[in-house]
Amino acid sequence: MKSPPACFAPLPRAQDHSFHAAYVRMLCGLLRAEGGDVDAVLQQSGTDWASVGQSDELLSLDLSQRLVRAVQRLLPRPTLALELGGRTLVSCHGPLGYALSSSANLRQALQVLNRFTSIRTRAVSEFAVVEPGGAWLVIEPMIDLQDIRAFVLDHIVAAKSSMLATLSDRSLQDVVLELPWQAPPWHAAYEKLAGRVRYGVGRAAFWIPDALLDAPSPTASASIFSSAWRECESEERRQIARITLASRVAALLREGPMAAHSLSSIASRLGLSARTLNRRLQIELNSFQALVDAERQRRTLWLLTQTDCPVAEAAAAVGYTDSSNFRRSCKRWFGDSPRGIRERADAEVRPRHAA
Repeated sequence: MKSPPACFAPLPRAQDHSFHAAYVRMLCGLLRAEGGDVDAVLQQSGTDWASVGQSDELLSLDLSQRLVRAVQRLLPRPTLALELGGRTLVSCHGPLGYALSSSANLRQALQVLNRFTSIRTRAVSEFAVVEPGGAWLVIEPMIDLQDIRAFVLDHIVAAKSSMLATLSDRSLQDVVLELPWQAPPWHAAYEKLAGRVRYGVGRAAFWIPDALLDAPSPTASASIFSSAWRECESEERRQIARITLASRVAALLREGPMAAHSLSSIASRLGLSARTLNRRLQIELNSFQALVDAERQRRTLWLLTQTDCPVAEAAAAVGYTDSSNFRRSCKRWFGDSPRGIRERADAEVRPRHAA
């Protein structure tokens, strides 16, 4: 059976609120330092620095993927994410970081990760599995990270290795690191992260012996820990409260072809009348049409930058019967024509050279 045309390939499920804006800002900083056009990348992802620079929210997987790809094109070093993770201070993790750094020991720090990792990312879970003699700290993607999976895991394992050394104030010679891939040519970079590395075991995880788990942390503070834990709980409640009706509608709009979605069909799936859905969205300062437009933007960007789908077919795929209307919408959304968006994506984020 022949493969379907690119424009009808399944769209990746966008994951709202996947990575905290602080991590996106770290990527932007690295990209800018190497001469990349951060503003262009953000614009093509449907956002801008004004939205990202001061944000304290979790941002989308789509945006994170685009930035990682841009950084990798500029800096094609296989150890790049390991280097970045090794420079990530515990304090970069906000209230979660403060709770980790003030923990009495690594055992308490693992309890913090078990409970609160989700306030910084919902793309990856970090949890402890206690066994006789120690515990495993398991790092497990919760969604399909696609082509940035290795980059994300590399960044996390390097950052966690640094955290283990800092909070225990001890050598990691008895720590074991497991990785899901076979040993690469740059395996020496991984072998700096733990006393022993096992490759090809199907997961990313650290084995931490009891002696290290219970070693007093030099940065421990019971009063700061108590305050940081409360702040993490507050952030957890705030994020739960953000799960709005609009976010549920947006999730339904991502499923299947755009033509299948109407106000009445979405309202029915939510157990509401169309009138009630409209009214409740207005209470949230939103509208069904605005959410449809946002989903069209997302699909349009994917089709024009990640596939070879002809422009006319891309227009039809996002619900436009008139290509001229589609071109006008692209100009309004992204400041460029469909052809221009595709050309910019092809040349995306090339280093600037001094005159």
